[in-house]
Amino acid sequence: MVMKVVGKIVTKMPTATILAVLILTSLLGYAYFGIGAEMEAEEETFLPDNELVNAEIEIKDIYGTTRPVQVLVKSKNGDVLTSDALTEMLRLEKGFLEDENINSTLISERNPQRMISPADTIIIGKILLDLIAEMDVTFQDMNASFTGIGQMVNGSHAAINQAIDTPYLNTTLL
Repeated sequence: MVMKVVGKIVTKMPTATILAVLILTSLLGYAYFGIGAEMEAEEETFLPDNELVNAEIEIKDIYGTTRPVQVLVKSKNGDVLTSDALTEMLRLEKGFLEDENINSTLISERNPQRMISPADTIIIGKILLDLIAEMDVTFQDMNASFTGIGQMVNGSHAAINQAIDTPYLNTTLL
């Protein structure tokens, strides 16, 4: 309903509408740039004022925050997935860990994911593939066991049916 009224006003007086928008924009621009109104949009502005939040802010102020850094490796032959290139990546990673200046800036000694390379990803993939292969063998063994159990149950079922169907028993099962 309101939009229809606004639409009618704009279509009847387009020049006045444009002038009103320009005047409003000029006033807001003057208020921001001319007077020097400052706008604060830091994370702390939106956080509640409690002990836990204040402690986190203090820790960030003292120790700073963490951010990921990427190290790009270029292979001499252009293929970073060769054995030599992957080994070199692991040597580089080991060098970073052994350098006290670099190691001290890493996230945490307890965090195993503080540094990961394509070589690490391939090693993890190999471990997972080996685990899947072991699980496949285990499931095949389980399947063979269940097949054997199924055959025993079927044999027992057949023996029970044969005993029930024997004519000389003269009994009826209810």
